[in-house]
Amino acid sequence: MVLFKYLQDKVIFRTFYTTKLSKRLIHGVSASDEVEASRISKLKEACGFEYTNKLQRMFTDMSLLKDLTDSFKERMAQNHDDMDIAFSIMVLGTYFWPLAHR
Repeated sequence: MVLFKYLQDKVIFRTFYTTKLSKRLIHGVSASDEVEASRISKLKEACGFEYTNKLQRMFTDMSLLKDLTDSFKERMAQNHDDMDIAFSIMVLGTYFWPLAHR
């Protein structure tokens, strides 16, 4: 974060960071959600709410993903204990995630 204040084009940094963060979140390879949240908080302090809005919404989507998956697994355990189904769901806001549309 020390180097961030010396960057001339913070929009390019945000674009790069958003792309890399989205890949880490989708593939579940982020070292720590707390570290990622701390970085976003520091970026918010430096540049304001609008700068980090998409990043924060990506984290909200991931929380929703975890809640939906946990709810599904709990429901399956209650109603269909004999079925062994591996299932996960991703609900991602179109505007917030830098995903290619095909």
